[in-house]
Amino acid sequence: MSSPVMEHAPDLRAAFAAEVQVRLPYVVGDTGAGVRRVFPIVGGRVFGPRLTGTVLPVGADWSLVRPDGITEVQARYAFLTDDGHVVDILNVGLMHGLSPRDPEPGDPEPDLWCRTSPKFEAPAPLRWLNDEVFVGTYAPGTDPAQQGDFTVRLEFFTVD
Repeated sequence: MSSPVMEHAPDLRAAFAAEVQVRLPYVVGDTGAGVRRVFPIVGGRVFGPRLTGTVLPVGADWSLVRPDGITEVQARYAFLTDDGHVVDILNVGLMHGLSPRDPEPGDPEPDLWCRTSPKFEAPAPLRWLNDEVFVGTYAPGTDPAQQGDFTVRLEFFTVD
């Protein structure tokens, strides 16, 4: 008996990206489930084909580095679009390649791989954010760090 062919694979379409400025973490420590770290989100910018704006200085990423080395990402924050709308985002996913300890000088850059399932809450003019399915990616940011902060680049794609 042959396996059925999967003929309806979805396509991804770029929606927008964000360079998010993040502070060094508050370390909760080993909770038994892993090492919990809280990274305050303090700003950034949103840009792309479907919207642009500014990341607001609210929210945080409550990451849990599990004993198997996989990091559970759970970030909640907001951004203000250039046309004046506030958008709430809950970005949940898994990251591979992050160390449970803070890097030491001379440590090699980690080879990170992360995928997220972002959920948005947006007002009526941006209803498409509420009504579409998204996939997100993560990479180190390109903006220079300031005063101990660093940036991460998030890219958001709609699933067609």
